[in-house]
Amino acid sequence: MKTPKGTYLFIFLLKGNLKIETRGGKRFFLPKGVYIYVGSAFGSGGIGVRVKRHLKRDKKLHWHLDWVTTSGEFQFLDYVPFYNRRWECKIASFLQGLEIFEPIEGFGSTDCGCPSHLFKLKESEKVIPALRASF
Repeated sequence: MKTPKGTYLFIFLLKGNLKIETRGGKRFFLPKGVYIYVGSAFGSGGIGVRVKRHLKRDKKLHWHLDWVTTSGEFQFLDYVPFYNRRWECKIASFLQGLEIFEPIEGFGSTDCGCPSHLFKLKESEKVIPALRASF
């Protein structure tokens, strides 16, 4: 599943509330609902390998998202790639400014200055087509 490198949106459903504590001691409460995680994959394998890793249930827990994707509450919905684009923080900033999203403070953004890279959709809207059109 090797694909070009770039930025991606990883869309998933939490079927129930989830409390996690990462290896670094960060604690998050994620209410059930639909989420968009903004990530990037510029290492070997690109976006395809990264998404495939996210979908594995049995893996070493490394990124904040790993604690979510290994949970029984997790259900994958879709992903949107932006090949050959370094837009991770740009897209996170864009989502941060939309009222339909609630940012999960400190999630997935420890290596940059963004408040968050994980956003909960507040309302059921057709957001994916809008995001595809925006970027």
